[in-house]
Amino acid sequence: MADNNNSPTPPPAPKPESVLPIAIEAQVARAKAIKFLIDQMRMSKENLNAQWNSIMCQQDNEVREAIQVAENNTIMRISAECGTDLNQLAALLVSLKMKCTKGSILRCNTWITKNSGNQKCEELIMRYLLAIVKHTRNTAKFKLYILYVVNDLLHNW
Repeated sequence: MADNNNSPTPPPAPKPESVLPIAIEAQVARAKAIKFLIDQMRMSKENLNAQWNSIMCQQDNEVREAIQVAENNTIMRISAECGTDLNQLAALLVSLKMKCTKGSILRCNTWITKNSGNQKCEELIMRYLLAIVKHTRNTAKFKLYILYVVNDLLHNW
């Protein structure tokens, strides 16, 4: 006997091949979303690394500048304590830089010997020469000339 109770008949079960494309599309969409998020994380990490490197470089420059200012202040303070005018030595070093001769080295050594009457003045002169050697704008050749002066001083002391 047939059942006539007017109940709706359930929809036919979906065919397996019609569910499969929907599942594959969802999986592809998830894979694309995951790839997008991974790319975003990679770019974010690269940006953070670039910012970190920039900050470290800036910090290094600021530290170098602060050290140079402190060294210059120390030189100026000791110069005032000793009453030594380093402008004369600077002028001699300019002539040494222009032309390194035995005479220009001798003039530098004579001035240094005459103006290094005590340990404080000797410290001042050596700090001044060291500051010149450490300064990046001076050429390696000029730094070598200063080494000649210091070597000659040490040889004669």
